[in-house]
Amino acid sequence: MLKFRKNKTFKMWRAVKESFDDLPSGVCFFDENGLIVLCNQQMQRIVFALSGHDLQSLFELEQIIEKGNPVRKLPDGTVWQFEKTQIKKYIQVTASDVTQLHDLCDELEKENQKLAEEGRKIRKLSENVMELTRQEEILKVKMEVHKQFGDGLAKLRHCLKEGKPVEEADIQQWKQAIRLLQQENKMEETEQESLEKIQQMAESVGVQIQGDNIWKEEWCLLAVRECVTNTARHAGGNRVTVRCEMKNQRKVLTITNNGRKPEQAILEGGGLASLRNCVERLGGKMLVQTQPVFMLTITMPEEREKR
Repeated sequence: MLKFRKNKTFKMWRAVKESFDDLPSGVCFFDENGLIVLCNQQMQRIVFALSGHDLQSLFELEQIIEKGNPVRKLPDGTVWQFEKTQIKKYIQVTASDVTQLHDLCDELEKENQKLAEEGRKIRKLSENVMELTRQEEILKVKMEVHKQFGDGLAKLRHCLKEGKPVEEADIQQWKQAIRLLQQENKMEETEQESLEKIQQMAESVGVQIQGDNIWKEEWCLLAVRECVTNTARHAGGNRVTVRCEMKNQRKVLTITNNGRKPEQAILEGGGLASLRNCVERLGGKMLVQTQPVFMLTITMPEEREKR
């Protein structure tokens, strides 16, 4: 009778062990001392692939699994995630196959990198389109100036040849040419634009302008445009915050962004240098800060704006 019961118990144990070994996941139980109580073949296979020998204890398994990184990749390319759980006086460690999820995450990361690169190319292209459009406008002005000067010279030459006095009507084209030259200089030096056009430009390069009651003065619009361009081109941000306020009868403009903070002091050249010249010409002051974040501050006397 006792022998029968032992055989029955052994058969039950063997059935449990066979079922345990058939599990697709690796499973192992340890006692309070970290010794193996039950471990299936999948877990032994995984541990052998990682260490080159069979699993002997919990301590050994913890050494195999990198601290803080429960996910390990085997030489065959499969990826397994380990998890340790306390069950009463036993410790259970499982290894789940997350190969498909890991591959999907890798693929998603690659796609995100491609999208980020395409975004940078699109922003750069948008900036180039804006600049090309502006250059085309300047070229049209230059061509018209050339035409007006040519016509004016022709009339002047005719007057001198015929010995006629130069009338007001004869120099109208000269005046028109001078007005066009002034317009060209304004386009090249100040690039003055409306706030609506700056917002359209910002949207085209993926930057949002946040701020209420932004002043329409030339120096303010120049500052907003310059910060939008630098945020897209250098800081990699997508938001520019503009704050306009009155302090001690002075207008104070503060502009920040959500891009990367500058790693070193900013060398003012091109846009920032032109902006500083414009501000100081109007009697204002400009301060560029890089720590803890980028911040452009312009202080302008209110009375200057009323002139």
